Amino acid sequence: QHYDYVVLQEQSCRPVVNPEKFFEGVAGVKELLSKQADRFFLYATWGRKPGNEKLQELGLTNEEMTEQLAAAYEEAGKRFDMTVAHAGKAFADYRAKNPDVELYNPDGSHPSEKGSEIAAETILATILR
Repeated sequence: QHYDYVVLQEQSCRPVVNPEKFFEGVAGVKELLSKQADRFFLYATWGRKPGNEKLQELGLTNEEMTEQLAAAYEEAGKRFDMTVAHAGKAFADYRAKNPDVELYNPDGSHPSEKGSEIAAETILATILR
């Protein structure tokens, strides 16, 4: 099959706790699909919800995790010539302006309906740029 676009997203913590493994995965998928895809994008996610036990385990705040994820995805984008859709940054911007809107599912990791909408809009805007 042929794909116009391939959007890659890593498990939510790996780019922070093991960036080299993340980079290996990106390289592997790009190599695997390079003859079948026109363009590759990276879907940079957000830090876990404040108070989430994984944040405590990592010793990070939501903001720090979001920043570290963005940095890892930016590095992967540079290394592998991929554009980054910064859904995590969009999440943070929206949260700052709309603190009463819930962007997380109850697990504190995955997005709510509104969070999913923000992520989808960010990916679409990145592709259309």
